[in-house]
Amino acid sequence: MSPDNRGVRIIAKSVYRELRNSGHSRSDVVAFTNAVLELVTTELRDAQEAAE
Repeated sequence: MSPDNRGVRIIAKSVYRELRNSGHSRSDVVAFTNAVLELVTTELRDAQEAAE
């Protein structure tokens, strides 16, 4: 695992723990994850459209 990937995994684990320790359910965590993926997808789509 590269150092960059390790850092991302540490951040992900920290966010997950923080959400769970704050009382969020697993379905809340899934909703959060989906929201992040939507943001990334939108950014990638926008960048691809701008490059065309």
